[in-house]
Amino acid sequence: MEKEEKEENDQQNNYSDKSYWDNRFSSSDSSNFDWYADWNQLKSHFSFLSESDKILIVGCGNSKLSIQMYEDNFKDITNIDISSVVIKQMSEKYPNLKFQEMDATDMSFYSGTFDCVIDKGTLDAVMCSGQNMPSVNLIKEMHRVTKLNKYFCIITYGSPETRLDYFKKVLEDDCEIKYEKINLSFIANFINSMRNSTKNYSYL
Repeated sequence: MEKEEKEENDQQNNYSDKSYWDNRFSSSDSSNFDWYADWNQLKSHFSFLSESDKILIVGCGNSKLSIQMYEDNFKDITNIDISSVVIKQMSEKYPNLKFQEMDATDMSFYSGTFDCVIDKGTLDAVMCSGQNMPSVNLIKEMHRVTKLNKYFCIITYGSPETRLDYFKKVLEDDCEIKYEKINLSFIANFINSMRNSTKNYSYL
């Protein structure tokens, strides 16, 4: 039993490693995959967005999120991911969209560049390192590159009780934190059930 638990922990820890994602995207087919939910399921929670907003999606992977948002007339979207493999794949597949290889915990963008910064699953991935600083640095960087009085949003499988402390380490007291439940996609529910999860929601 101890060996099985160690193998599972080793597999989860891979989610925080660049090499894991490079290998995964190199060996997978070219189909898109969305953790938790896609834009059609999420859009009702983003009513504060306007079509002219400058948007950043961190840890984009091969998600359809920016493609679906682009089809909904959000044209100024930048996608970043730590994996050079998936950035090359997505750039070739969707030449009208912007993709850059970049570490979301140490971004090269100027402070206050974006009206909205969105993460869907990246926080959960970096938490698999077992260290606090990558998670804190991700939130810190998302906050830094967001314009004053604008928004950054993290979609996570974790409950507020397991995530809010990371935000409190970064944000000033005058920053407002809101969270709400969202329904997971069918495939996300299926994957989580296969991992013996009992929850069927995520948090925004």
